[in-house]
Amino acid sequence: MIFWFSGSGNSRWLAQQIAQATGDSMTSIAEAVMQQQFHYHLKPSERLGIVFPIYGWNIPIWVRTFIQHLQIDTISDNTYIYMACTYGDDMGMTGKEAIRLMTQKGWHIDSIFSIRMPNTYVCLPGFDTDSDSVVNQKLTQAQQLIVSICQDVQKNVRGKYILFPGKLPRTKTYFLGYLFRKFLMSSKAFRAEKNCVGCGICTQVCPLHNISLIDGIPHWNNHCAMCLSCYHHCPHHAVAYRNSTQKKGQWTMPLLSDKKTP
Repeated sequence: MIFWFSGSGNSRWLAQQIAQATGDSMTSIAEAVMQQQFHYHLKPSERLGIVFPIYGWNIPIWVRTFIQHLQIDTISDNTYIYMACTYGDDMGMTGKEAIRLMTQKGWHIDSIFSIRMPNTYVCLPGFDTDSDSVVNQKLTQAQQLIVSICQDVQKNVRGKYILFPGKLPRTKTYFLGYLFRKFLMSSKAFRAEKNCVGCGICTQVCPLHNISLIDGIPHWNNHCAMCLSCYHHCPHHAVAYRNSTQKKGQWTMPLLSDKKTP
């Protein structure tokens, strides 16, 4: 079973590739959290995979919440448990945080995989989507790496950690990441620009159903994941975050086999 969370589609693509290679089923973490569904049953020899993007050089809050509440009555020392994540440039101390989180649950983690994907964060100065050449380079490398990741998962390879902490990983995860979670997780700064046509796509693609359309205008509620799915999927570039997203790019994963959901 693969539990996954995604905004622009990078991590859903990763989950899809693993699912297609292994035959394992996929379950949306966002839908599970919204429905308060935390109890699951694994079949004998079934794998447990958790796939997510890295936000603020750490595990997204909603993914962390799901893992903390997750109950699996058939899990054992023989259960193969892995995590797979996507990141834009580097991942800080996310690997260590993943191990810490699973240890706190009393579970083990056999392998951690990561893939560098196109950047999606645009809400601060200096952060933007990648150029076309960088996007093409990242996607080419990702498609090559996913083959070996799928093979490792199929074989239940243990003790493999594909991580890229980058420069100053502790500072990024434990200082900058803390500031990100404390000050940049609110949806109050989102707004619809004048060119919004009220199409409602933002309400449809929000994984946590955090956006309501009132009199044709999107309104953001109080359980935002800061995944930026609304921003990146808007066909009119009408979703804004403060004044930080003006003239910045958008990105949605073109390789997804199904573009209906984030």
